[in-house]
Amino acid sequence: MHRFVLLFGCFCIPTAIAQQASAGNPMLLDTTHPSVYLQYDHEAERTPEHAGEGKEGLWLRIHNNTRGAVCIRTQSLYVGSKIAPLTLLSGKHVLGIRDGIEIAPLFSVEQEHETGFDRLPLTWNGDVSAVSWIPSGGTVLMSLPKDDLAKGRRVALPFSYEWESEGDGIAHEAFFYDREVPPPHGGTASAVSPVALPILQGAALPVYPPIGRAASVTGKVIVEITVAGGKVTSTDVKSGARMLVGGTVANLQTWRFASDVDGKFTVTYTYAIAGGETDSPVNPTVEMLPSLDVNITARPVKPVVMYSAQGVPATDTLAHESGHVDPPKPQ
Repeated sequence: MHRFVLLFGCFCIPTAIAQQASAGNPMLLDTTHPSVYLQYDHEAERTPEHAGEGKEGLWLRIHNNTRGAVCIRTQSLYVGSKIAPLTLLSGKHVLGIRDGIEIAPLFSVEQEHETGFDRLPLTWNGDVSAVSWIPSGGTVLMSLPKDDLAKGRRVALPFSYEWESEGDGIAHEAFFYDREVPPPHGGTASAVSPVALPILQGAALPVYPPIGRAASVTGKVIVEITVAGGKVTSTDVKSGARMLVGGTVANLQTWRFASDVDGKFTVTYTYAIAGGETDSPVNPTVEMLPSLDVNITARPVKPVVMYSAQGVPATDTLAHESGHVDPPKPQ
């Protein structure tokens, strides 16, 4: 039986996937949003923090949409008026960041390519970082050079929940994509803007098709779905590797929207194999985006060397060899 790491109720995925949270989810404060998510706040001139950064800045707001505190790593330790005492579920006393404070978290910028995202050397990564806590329902600000979020890029913010032991190997990331930045004043919003798309109400857990994973097949599967009365009534595969298409279509047929949703939408499933090798297959990381796109990343499995049993000579061979025994040695 396969084991899955679940976050939201009994069916969710260890990254930003709030679109699949059910209305009765006890962990989320607002079931229309992910547990932790990044949201566009504003743009302005920004004082460069590191060499080579531009002055045009972009501010994002980090939301903790859970009923517990979340932990992030920051470049600085915050004290004084920026923090307030906070007691975790375990009874441990920590300092929580006050609502609305601007912080400098450790994050990454990643560039999309054909098989997934690659991390870029654009952000600061020091040898020392501080542990900072965002209380339940809290929001804080972060900024970055606007040029860092060029076309096809995303911000990845690592975090952990207060009920997870530090160093236990569990890792989560909240993402913000370049296409979520509003167009310039007077511009026209993209036709694929997440705001214009319906919210997915329910779906089965997407998986990496076993045959495709075993053959290390990666890439994108693009499908146009037709939705009527909130249900997917047909799928039209536009492109994708044959070993990945079947599982993609099967998962899309489990999607459910609100009953008043009708129309056609294009969905992209991106399958990637990345990270360190494992001795045996582990559950892939699945991320569902507000754009209705899905990213599924599996870790590679170490090759298994098979040793065959040493062959036993046939009976006639043994009989034949018995006639070639060494002669007795002279006494």
